[in-house]
Amino acid sequence: LGNRLVTTHWSDNDGTRDCHWLPGEGIIEWPSVAAAFPRPTYAGHTMIEVVPKEEPPRNSPEVFLSRAYARALWLKQLLDN
Repeated sequence: LGNRLVTTHWSDNDGTRDCHWLPGEGIIEWPSVAAAFPRPTYAGHTMIEVVPKEEPPRNSPEVFLSRAYARALWLKQLLDN
C-alpha cells in the first residue's frame, strides 16, 4: 500500500490514549513498525506529530524541539535500514 499513502505521521502512546509522545517514550515497538513500513514503494512525506510527555513541560520549547529533532533522525534511521 506504500504507493497509495500520501503522508505518514508518527507518534508514540501509552496503549490506551492517543498521546502523541516522542517516538520511544511509549509502548510502540519501533523496530517492528519500521520493518513493516512499505519503504520500497512509499514516496510520501514523513513527519512526527508530538507533544511533551509531561504536563506542564519540564523543559523549555527549545529543549523539547531538540529532543524531537533527535527522535525524528532516529526514526529516519530505522526506516532507512
